[in-house]
Order: sequence, then C-alpha cells, then structure tokens
Amino acid sequence: MQCALAIGSLFSWLGEGRGRRSCLLLSVIMVVVIPVLIFQSSSSDSPKSAEGMTNSATSSKRYDLISRRIAGSGVSYETLFSEGSPQNKALLWITAEDPAQLRPDDEFLLARYSLAVFYYATHDDFMFQTTVMNLTTSTEPPEHVDLGDGETLEPPQLQPPPEGEVESFGDDLAGQPNWINEQGWLSGRGYCLWHGVECHHRPGTSVYDTHYDGNNGIILLNMTENNVRGKVPAEVFHINTDLRWVSLSGNGFFGTVPTELSMLTQLRYLSLANNFFTGSLPNSIHKLTDLSRLYVDGNYFQGRLPARLGDLSQLQSFSIYNNLFTGTISPDISKLRNLT
Repeated sequence: MQCALAIGSLFSWLGEGRGRRSCLLLSVIMVVVIPVLIFQSSSSDSPKSAEGMTNSATSSKRYDLISRRIAGSGVSYETLFSEGSPQNKALLWITAEDPAQLRPDDEFLLARYSLAVFYYATHDDFMFQTTVMNLTTSTEPPEHVDLGDGETLEPPQLQPPPEGEVESFGDDLAGQPNWINEQGWLSGRGYCLWHGVECHHRPGTSVYDTHYDGNNGIILLNMTENNVRGKVPAEVFHINTDLRWVSLSGNGFFGTVPTELSMLTQLRYLSLANNFFTGSLPNSIHKLTDLSRLYVDGNYFQGRLPARLGDLSQLQSFSIYNNLFTGTISPDISKLRNLT
C-alpha cells in the first residue's frame, strides 16, 4: 500500500499480485539506479572543481620537482626564491604559466628558466640613474665569428650615432618602457625563436639555421640597443655555457658583472659597452681563452685591470676606454700578440 502511494496512480490499474511484483521490481530499480544517477549528476555538475583539485596537486608536485632541480643544479639557490624576486617569478612562470609546460626533467628546462630570470630581472621597477654619456661607437664588429664545427654567426650591423654626438642616455631610457623588442619572450614558442636568442642548428639543417621554434643549446644572446635595464642575473651565464656571442651593449645594465661570466669558456665575442656597469672586471675573465673580441668601453668599471689578461691569447680587438680604471697595466698584456 505504501509503495503504491509512493509511485502514485501509475500502478493503480495493476492487479493486486501484479502490483506487488511491480512494486518490488521498482523498489529494486530505485535503490540501485537512483544513487548512480545522483552520483553521475553531481560529478557532471562540478567538473571544474574536480579538475582544479587534480591540477592543484599536480602543480604542487611540479613546483617541488622543478624548484628542487633548479636549486640542486646550482643555477639558483632556494634563498633566492623569495616572493617577488626574478628567480621566484621565473619559477612560477615555468611551473604554471609557461604554455610549453616542459617536463621537470627536460634537458632544456634550466636554460628556459634562466632566460625567464633574465627577463624578470630586467622588468623590475627601479630608480634609474641619469648620466650623460658619449655614445659615439669606435668599435667595429667583425665580419663574422667562427663558432667551430663549421658554424658561423653573422653579427648585427650596428649604426653608431653621428660623430661627437652626446646623448642623455639615462633620460632616454627612463622615458621608454623596458625592452624595445621582446618578441617571443615568455611565450609558448621555443626560446630559439625569442628575439636576440640563437641556438645550435638542428641535425639535417643548415649551419646558419640558428633561429627557429625550438629549444636547444644557446649560442647567441644579442640585446644590443634594446633598452634593456637592470642587473644581469648570474643564471643566464651559469647554465648557457654554449654561448659564443654575447652583446649587451647600448642598454641600461648596471651593477657588477656576475663572476659566472667566466663559465662561458667557448665565448668568442663579448660586448658590454655603453652601459652603467660598476665594480671591477671579474679577475676570472682570463678563463675565456677563445675570446677574440672584448668591448667594455663606456661604463663605470674601476680598479685595476685583471692581472691575467695575457691569457686571452686569441684576442684580436679590445676596447676599455671611458671607464674609471686605475693603477698600472700588467706587463702580461704584452702576450696579446693578435691585437689589431
């Protein structure tokens, strides 16, 4: 009787025996089917929350794996992961925001991270020192740089300002946003396609095919006259030891040059000219024994020149004017017999 009332008039026409059997069957169906339907309904009504819980757990695990790898490799230390630091911003980006979502053990994850640190380190707000500098360029880049193994790089053709022109460089920089060209940076594309970055050519391609959508060993970092302002983070030198060409000239870099520069033992070309670098040139620069072009003019470097500059036996062009160097020049520089 209670079952008949529960199901209403639907079974009122059934006979007494048949109604009981139908009621029993319906009860079984209701007990088994309805909870399943309710479960499925509740699951389909909240797919985002379920997915969010999974993504949250995955992100947390991914963050731990990546941060441990970075700290363990010595590229950055955990003490540098404080909130708001360039390293922390880069870690959060490559963990959760990078569309590429490289695996934590990916061969090129650390290089991608180091470039992200470089990007964030040069996008922080700071009070920029205004200084009047003579930007007349007296150093001509070579026609090409031999990278070895049949690879060469064609350098950018720089256009120096008219002879004797004096510009308020700091004022110009302060009136513009950081980075004139940042095409590709922090996008999902491979960093070999990011502006100013070139990599080893891929197997089966031309040795000149160094700018493409992919990740690989970085051989060139060219930020020439790109209005990049900030301190150069050690990470960009620490991990990218395949670099052959680095040009940071004509920007607003300041602070000291990271000692990790000496890790770029395959470097052929280095220009830090026309910036606001201070301190001394790293004494360990003598380790860059493949260096053929070195330009550090137009900065605020001070103190003595590194004592072992004579170890740079391949050096062909060397410019240090418009700095604050003091003391005597080491006789060791007489070893530089290839200077022209």
